[in-house]
Amino acid sequence: MRGKRTPQAVVEEIKALAPIYDSVAQLARNIGLPEQTVRDIVRGGDDQFVELRAQQKREMILQAHKVAKDILNEMGRMKARSLSEAATSYGILVDKAAQLAGESNKWSYQ
Repeated sequence: MRGKRTPQAVVEEIKALAPIYDSVAQLARNIGLPEQTVRDIVRGGDDQFVELRAQQKREMILQAHKVAKDILNEMGRMKARSLSEAATSYGILVDKAAQLAGESNKWSYQ
């Protein structure tokens, strides 16, 4: 048996938030809906929504790289504690950009 129809306002909220979440499961937990419902909404979007989401993702990747580059450029002028914090921030941003781009962020040792 199917449940009730998801209100359009909730559907729009899911579409707006989808690009900033790492997973559908995380988004579903935060919205308070079943994961499959959220997955259907995200996947079943019209072509315009799918393109918008891809564009937003590309922009987030570029922004993460830009901020990481800015941090790297400033590291030469920082004190030791600030340098450590900047290096951590840099690593987080590069990792996030890789995740958004669908690249593996797992280290492999051979």
